[in-house]
Amino acid sequence: MNIQKVLEDILEKHSNEIEKLSGQDVISFVIDSIPKPVLTVKWNQIDPIINFVAMDKDGGWRGYKTKPFINELHSCWVSDNISSYMDISPNLIVATPSFNWIDLGWKTTLYSRPV
Repeated sequence: MNIQKVLEDILEKHSNEIEKLSGQDVISFVIDSIPKPVLTVKWNQIDPIINFVAMDKDGGWRGYKTKPFINELHSCWVSDNISSYMDISPNLIVATPSFNWIDLGWKTTLYSRPV
């Protein structure tokens, strides 16, 4: 995934919406707009208090009660309460057969529990 191209596409398609936002809202909007890898989360096997899952740069999957944000300094996702995450087994994240794990960018892996 060419992240520069993806970001340029997002800015081009959503410039009117982005202009109305500021600060962290812009970052959240852009992150939410990045196309997600073709992965399926087995939500039925994850504790119901977990509403979001994401992979950190180290490849570890974490579950969060509240929506996390990217901490660039530590290359990981964090939520408002640093201790409000739990490790998630990678067996609960399923890829389609053609999925290329090598190209997975950790910053594009935030998934929210379906309502």
